[in-house]
Amino acid sequence: NMIRKVSAQELNAMLHKGTVKFQYTKKDGSVRTAMGTLKSDLITTKSKGGENNVKQAGYTVYFDVEKDAFRCFADGRLVGVVEG
Repeated sequence: NMIRKVSAQELNAMLHKGTVKFQYTKKDGSVRTAMGTLKSDLITTKSKGGENNVKQAGYTVYFDVEKDAFRCFADGRLVGVVEG
């Protein structure tokens, strides 16, 4: 699998088009591989409002299709998109 470097803005655009496999570094330093989307018809859980708390500059919010929940991470921790 190849990791393609993308900006947080590019990832956000990709998430709105469909499901994207990407990686970011968690606060504990481990790398998390996530399958996420922001495409409304792929989101199975209605917002509970929790993710609105992190809609601040410098964070990417996404819907984790494996965990069936919204997640977020700091943009600076984005590793890239997993291809292949």
